[in-house]
Amino acid sequence: MLRSRRWIVPCVTFSLFRWLEASALACGCATRSPNLNATATINLNCTVRTTPVAFGAYDPIGLNHSTPLDSTGGIELTCNYGVTATISMGQGLNPAAGSTGALPIRQMSDGDGHLLAYTLNQDAARLEVWGDTQETSTCTSGSLVVYGRVAAGQNAMTGTYYDTVVVVVIL
Repeated sequence: MLRSRRWIVPCVTFSLFRWLEASALACGCATRSPNLNATATINLNCTVRTTPVAFGAYDPIGLNHSTPLDSTGGIELTCNYGVTATISMGQGLNPAAGSTGALPIRQMSDGDGHLLAYTLNQDAARLEVWGDTQETSTCTSGSLVVYGRVAAGQNAMTGTYYDTVVVVVIL
């Protein structure tokens, strides 16, 4: 009788494993191990904000007869990590004769045909004019100072003068 028990137990065990294997294959769960992929796309992205160069009052017969009027503005650039951008500026709405993209001669207008010359520069000494060449200024995320100057001794009419300059960001 002991022999019978020994024979039945292995047979039942064998049959149980066969049944589990057959059931697993039928439902498709036990023998397959596919991969699950996860993906994400980060698009190239930058945001640009500007702070105006507000010169304030220009006095052509007083202080600004011999002293230029200086002011600053800014460009704030926020880009994806690792992105380097090149920033350039257009000539404005009222470029003077002889103005070029690389060396713009900018002028503000009072809207009645009167003009007031000014520069936008990359350096505090106001020697490097900010133009539209691609080598102009390169940065990653951060703030850039725009140094503005209205030249001294301009015989300008009374009024409010303005200009719009396009800031170009090349990624």
